[in-house]
Amino acid sequence: MLGHVTSSYRSAVLGRPFALALVRAGRDRIGESLLAWDDGRIVPVTVTDPVFYDKEGARRDG
Repeated sequence: MLGHVTSSYRSAVLGRPFALALVRAGRDRIGESLLAWDDGRIVPVTVTDPVFYDKEGARRDG
């Protein structure tokens, strides 16, 4: 086991769910594909940068 999901949400902006997780050596795994266990099934996931939407801050305050 490399880590665990701490929370998950449905994102209206992304149009799909996303999850936050603690992953061993997570920053070194950015871009890596992993497998996660979800309600009895295995789901492919991708480790992203902690800021994965609007990195430039263009949508901030508006």
